[in-house]
Amino acid sequence: MVIYFLQSRTIVDVLQQWQYLGIFDYALPFLLIFAFVFALLSKIKAFEGSEFRGVRIVIALAVALLSLQFNLVSNFFAVLMPRLGIGLGVLLAIMILLGLFFDLERIGPSNIFMYIGAAIALVVVLSSFSSYDWWLSSFWRDNISAIISFIIIAVFFGIVAGSGEKTRGVQPTTFWEKKP
Repeated sequence: MVIYFLQSRTIVDVLQQWQYLGIFDYALPFLLIFAFVFALLSKIKAFEGSEFRGVRIVIALAVALLSLQFNLVSNFFAVLMPRLGIGLGVLLAIMILLGLFFDLERIGPSNIFMYIGAAIALVVVLSSFSSYDWWLSSFWRDNISAIISFIIIAVFFGIVAGSGEKTRGVQPTTFWEKKP
């Protein structure tokens, strides 16, 4: 099999071999989940210090391996990533067209692309979720009050955390961090 893999002549052959070997179904989702969990643990400083780096690695490894136990994560990535590629292509095309016809320095490009990117991300996620049966199931009808309550509480905490006193030279903190 290794000899056949090395004798592949086109990129299509290589990608088909990777599909056969499970690179797309298991290796790449594992790497994405491992990197995300490890970065998240490092960012929130859950186990601060270099002596706890191994603990963060073990936790990220366990979460990544457990998430691949069933095909749910692999299937989700198989649905999400092609749509994400299309969304990034649309965002790139919008950036090019806006850059050609408008003076972006005058109107603030970061705000424009943030809102356009958020809209594209929403479309990508909703279209990815629409391919799953639970999206249209009775779950939403049965739990609509809990979902709305959660959204209201999340918006409230976002407003409270964002309305703190802003001072020069002091980095704003999130509501779960201790303020200096």
